[in-house]
Amino acid sequence: MRLIDAFRCGLLFGAMATFGCAFDKSNPLAGGAASPAPGALVPPDAGRVVMPSGPADDPARPPTTPVADAGAPAPTPDGPPTAVPPPGTPCWDRPYDFERPERLDDLSSPEDDAEPTLSPDGLRLVFASTRSGNWDLWLAERATADGPWSAPRVLAGYATGATERAPTIAPDGAHIYFVSDRVEGGVQAVDVWVAPFPTGNPTRSLLSTPKNDERVLVASDDRGALVAAEKKLYASARSDASLPWPTPVAQVAMPGCSECSPSALSPDGKTLVVSRKVSTGGGPGPGGANEDHRDLAILTRADATSAFGALRAIGGVNDPAADDQDGTLSADGCWLYFSSDRAGNDDLYRARRR
Repeated sequence: MRLIDAFRCGLLFGAMATFGCAFDKSNPLAGGAASPAPGALVPPDAGRVVMPSGPADDPARPPTTPVADAGAPAPTPDGPPTAVPPPGTPCWDRPYDFERPERLDDLSSPEDDAEPTLSPDGLRLVFASTRSGNWDLWLAERATADGPWSAPRVLAGYATGATERAPTIAPDGAHIYFVSDRVEGGVQAVDVWVAPFPTGNPTRSLLSTPKNDERVLVASDDRGALVAAEKKLYASARSDASLPWPTPVAQVAMPGCSECSPSALSPDGKTLVVSRKVSTGGGPGPGGANEDHRDLAILTRADATSAFGALRAIGGVNDPAADDQDGTLSADGCWLYFSSDRAGNDDLYRARRR
């Protein structure tokens, strides 16, 4: 299993009042809607927000190793799967309920592979991996949306010998954000970096905070960003995508979350994908020990300017004895990519929305 503490929180979209932020730093959850007890989940289809329609399902090549529970997904702590929507329903209009996950054999390795991010056209996938002996960024490509992935290659223009991870491909597909503890000017800090994609030559981003940064998410219009730092979320907004980013200041509330790590935001800004800390209640956790684990869930809001409401489960994908995290969605909303250590090390998985 990998170390989580320095890089595990993610970024949420929303900036200041424009993105429904809370400013009361003494109460990180201030400004949120009424929510259940911390860590509690409501059924995955409760209060579902209807998303904008998107294109048809991505016919990506199926992986070769399905999860062992063949057939319909078994009930998990999230509850049983929801009803399958009528054929032809756009993916963004469906509940956050997925078919059983499959391991991406072409992309996984005997080492830890995690934190996937997809390009807007779905033809490039970047993830963090320790297969080179250190956390570096790796790239896989495909010619078409239904084609096979290429063998992953390290993004040499980003590697320094320091840690590089938590990548996020920008909405323009031409830049990538990530976090690194590399040294610059004699100073070492875990900061946000940005570079042309996929050529490299990173520079420290103005989205870096004074804290240890963990992930950045950038809004689909490239004018709002959320930065996760030390288990808290901070927002930045700019009036035009050509302008510099202001330093993230406004704190964004995540009601009901227990050490949530955001990893993706829907195109309309209304749904945030997170992983949350779950207590096993004394049962076996990852590796057979009695310990906490992480599950995938979502936070929703009425619109991109409102505060996030109650935490809801993502149905069908969570393994109660594993860390399931780093969820990200394809542009059409039909595929959830994530990492899981259910087979031992962290591997890359995907699941199709029901």
